[in-house]
Amino acid sequence: MIIPPDPEKNPDYFSASSSTPSLVPPPSETSDTANPSHARHRNRAFGYPYSDDLGVGFTGEALPPYARRSTSLEHDRNQNLVDVFADPPRPQSISIPNRRPSSPESESDQSLTPIASTSTSVGIPHLIPSPSTTTAAVASSSKIWEGNSTSTSSATSTSTSRGKRRVLGIPKGFRKWWKRYHKWVYAVLIALLICVGLVIGLMVGLNVGSHKRPPPPSSSSTPWNDYDPDGKKTTIDWSGDSNMNLTYDQSRDGPSPDEGNMTHCNLFTALNSSSDPYNLLSVPFPASNLWVQTFDFPIDCNSTRPSLLSDFLITARGLGSSGTIEFVGTEASETVLEGGAEGMIRVDVVIRYSGAQNLSDMMRVCQMVRGDGAQSVGIYTAQETDSKASNPYMLNPLYMPSIQVVVRFPPSVLSQKSRPLWLPNVQLNVDRSAVRVGYLENVVECGVFGVTSGRGGLVAGYLTAEDVTVLTGSNSIRGTFNVSSSLSLNSTAGTIIAHVILHDATNTSSPGLTVSPSSLMYRDTTTTTTTTQTQQQPLIKTTFYTAEGFVGISYLSQPTTVSLSSLVYTASGDIQVALHPNYVGPFLIKDIWGQVRLSSPKPIPNDDPLDQGRSRTIITGPLQVDDGSLSAEYCLNATMLAMSGKWISGMAYWVDTNTEYDKTTTTTTTTTLVTAQDVQNSLDSQQDQNELVILGAWGDVTLSVDGS
Repeated sequence: MIIPPDPEKNPDYFSASSSTPSLVPPPSETSDTANPSHARHRNRAFGYPYSDDLGVGFTGEALPPYARRSTSLEHDRNQNLVDVFADPPRPQSISIPNRRPSSPESESDQSLTPIASTSTSVGIPHLIPSPSTTTAAVASSSKIWEGNSTSTSSATSTSTSRGKRRVLGIPKGFRKWWKRYHKWVYAVLIALLICVGLVIGLMVGLNVGSHKRPPPPSSSSTPWNDYDPDGKKTTIDWSGDSNMNLTYDQSRDGPSPDEGNMTHCNLFTALNSSSDPYNLLSVPFPASNLWVQTFDFPIDCNSTRPSLLSDFLITARGLGSSGTIEFVGTEASETVLEGGAEGMIRVDVVIRYSGAQNLSDMMRVCQMVRGDGAQSVGIYTAQETDSKASNPYMLNPLYMPSIQVVVRFPPSVLSQKSRPLWLPNVQLNVDRSAVRVGYLENVVECGVFGVTSGRGGLVAGYLTAEDVTVLTGSNSIRGTFNVSSSLSLNSTAGTIIAHVILHDATNTSSPGLTVSPSSLMYRDTTTTTTTTQTQQQPLIKTTFYTAEGFVGISYLSQPTTVSLSSLVYTASGDIQVALHPNYVGPFLIKDIWGQVRLSSPKPIPNDDPLDQGRSRTIITGPLQVDDGSLSAEYCLNATMLAMSGKWISGMAYWVDTNTEYDKTTTTTTTTTLVTAQDVQNSLDSQQDQNELVILGAWGDVTLSVDGS
């Protein structure tokens, strides 16, 4: 039976050019099998006697498939047929490859050429017969191109040599240990990770459990109990969705020890919203219910001027403290003004609420008494809901209470029939309330007026005080301020618009802090007819700061006896500053991502009031920065200002447009002013401390020096 050839095993089966037939014919009967010299020309696919005399058939079993046949054909073409027994000497260095080579060199040679010969005249090497390999090669299969045991031995020796090499530098001993115990290592690592996870989970659980509070009661649960300041236990009946309800907690929402003790709490009286005189100040919503509680603080009328002998404080804190604190001025209606009491400062706390809770459960509105005798009003509401929500944006404002605190002065004071009322210290500390001050010129004067608001702004019609400090968050500040010592307006993000009146508190000809006609005179830089003052004149400091927003400052008045040190700053927005014509001194302007605009002075009515033919003007150039000045805080000097890419400096002063002279002595002396430093050096350093620093960004800076 003839087995069809497999084209996938040997591609030369059907090749016409192949010198070896696909099927091996049997040996001819007439062939001389006894003569070894003819064995060379017989088919090498069969063993002896049909092949060579060694019985291995010169198969070259270590070669790859088809390599033996190609080697034999190439050898026959390139060499002459030579009798293998023509040369007596036989190779002496013939070796049979085994599974354990003696050296790497012999191993590599045997893997490529399993039979080596040192004879150059013998074309075919001879090997010692090996029955195992010969019979296995012939009897195993007719696939004569596949390798025999010789190639297997060579591959084994090669793999053995490779096995001795290190893998990634890992010693063989460690690899054996890892192969044996790697499963145990994996098990230990997994157990360790599980233990770490359990420990972390246990610690987190203990931490959460220690801070966990009981869940808020629902409408169907039992009433929640709380303790009043008097120690009695009260019951609060819940209605609706209690998760967003406000519940006052004394330990959490109550006043701090320095704020005083609570007295006369929650004495509310219902109001008729249709006939309420407070509607003239602000109109309530139709769904709102109104309650009011009134507090009266006596004033001392026996002194030369009526005054409040102690501090006046108002505190409003919590989610339900949004609203307005308003000081009623002379611009209010007669109905509102007549609601005040003579000899008293009346404070009305109006609560507006459209929800279903009881006001006493949500807040405490009390009169506060401190150890130093200060009189104040405290409004304390819950700082978080029953579901622990403290962000006001998460709440519905329709169901949150709001407040309106109305402060009214005696009608005689508001009608200006007596001297202005003196309040030594007014402090407003509110979380979410705005502050409004009416027109109180010649009505009320304050020593210190301070406002700290977390979210509300300030609107002042006319506020007179020695020191004014306002700090607001995310809201604007605007108004008219008459100050004699300092003015500080700060907003985290909001517009600042201020009209400033600088007052000389040492001027006895002007009682109080009202504006006198003398303060409208323009500043004279000469000493021709005046007596030189030996003492240093008062210095008023002003600061205007906002992180984002427009800043507009206008100085309405500056006496010639008062110096000004002013700082104006915004991180994003335009700045406009209008100096009073009496200001004579330096200015420094810094602007990033914006332009600096210096307005040309306009002709002032009647020109120079001293009849010297002077005009208001400005000159730019580097200045000398004195130690301890406001400009020195920015480490500036004349050299830096001359070459700066973001600073502009100069002087604002009076100059004669015809001769450009400046009188510095009692006799007429003409001095030509060429630079800004010349103008700076011509001023009296003891009397002139004026300085203005403007810091702008992402907006333009505009400066005018003629009061416009």
